[in-house]
Amino acid sequence: AAVFADPDLREIVLPAVCADYHLVDDYSGGHRPLLDCPVYGYAGEDDSQVTPEQMRRWAELTRGSFRLRVLPGGHFYLRAEEAALLADLRGVLDDIKFRTQAAS
Repeated sequence: AAVFADPDLREIVLPAVCADYHLVDDYSGGHRPLLDCPVYGYAGEDDSQVTPEQMRRWAELTRGSFRLRVLPGGHFYLRAEEAALLADLRGVLDDIKFRTQAAS
């Protein structure tokens, strides 16, 4: 709300927000080939926009594994949980690097 109350910030942010909504509105869905890679999902446990249950549907889009990590907070959980998210992503990337090296 503070961003939209400031005319200068609103001018900067509004085009990106509008583009996001336009992208969602134009998405037709439909059948897509399954991914051949693992998918890692992240959600805020109190997110009013996307629930953890909705995030679990990403599992339907891959032949690989799926893992969901639910962090405390709402839609903007990243603000408070940035360190936890980055630590988890680092672990994911370290695991991928280890498996890649072991396979070669």
